[in-house]
Amino acid sequence: MDKSNVLVIGPGAVGIGIAVLVARAGHNVQLLGRSGPLGNGRLSFGEVTREASFNTAEDFMPHLAIITSKAYDLKSIVANYLGIFNRCESVLCLQNGLGIRESVPELKNFVQGVLYVSAERRSVNEAYWWIRMKIVLDKNDPKSEKVGALLAEAGIDIDRTADFGEAVFRKLIINIALNPVSTIYRYSSKQIAENAPARERAYAAAREVQKIGEAAGVTFRHSSDDIVKSMLDRGNDFHSSMLQDLEANRPLEIETILEEPLRVAARNGIAVPEITSLRNDLMKR
Repeated sequence: MDKSNVLVIGPGAVGIGIAVLVARAGHNVQLLGRSGPLGNGRLSFGEVTREASFNTAEDFMPHLAIITSKAYDLKSIVANYLGIFNRCESVLCLQNGLGIRESVPELKNFVQGVLYVSAERRSVNEAYWWIRMKIVLDKNDPKSEKVGALLAEAGIDIDRTADFGEAVFRKLIINIALNPVSTIYRYSSKQIAENAPARERAYAAAREVQKIGEAAGVTFRHSSDDIVKSMLDRGNDFHSSMLQDLEANRPLEIETILEEPLRVAARNGIAVPEITSLRNDLMKR
């Protein structure tokens, strides 16, 4: 593949990981943090470390932009960089939840991806140990082919599916089963699996997400119970992204993971008492 200019926004673990991998594949990468471009980055795979240097030029003009920031930052990022984004061939958004596209209608060349990161925490004070990254793209969006090819070349697992709606709701099932419950109880994933009340709330909320998805026309290949069981049975012991945000005194992704599903449920006349209860409990914190 020809060398491309790639702008990655969000210097967290995902942003740094994508930037390092894409740069090491031979592309010209700029990693943008809150204070401007970062000159280099490091990504650890267990005992293996990968490093890369990034472009810091002020006149950097990307072909592809990848927004890895949390959903609560998406609108402000798009507002700040809209001129650059709308000159890109594609802008890949990797935020969790529902209503992502609708939140930034002014963004041209939008491509949505569903991100999965498998990682485990080695100790409370250490960064996450990176194991695997996967991005699901919409096969019905022609822009996703080139985006997927570039990321696959960098070593990221890419799945282009015609059932993208199912992929979005499958990830939402995982998000809603893990993030709110872990944050309310301040539990790791392993503690949720071992604590009956927390575990049952996770399953109940996930079942309600499946009902919302089915009302929206989504056909699920696996039940919500099977999806949650598969996640909890892995035995990984990590803090969810929402719990990490709470611990770091950052905003929580309540809007796209809880509020928007509640609105979709209301429009379709679906009772979702567990999701409502999780939202209310989070709002007290």
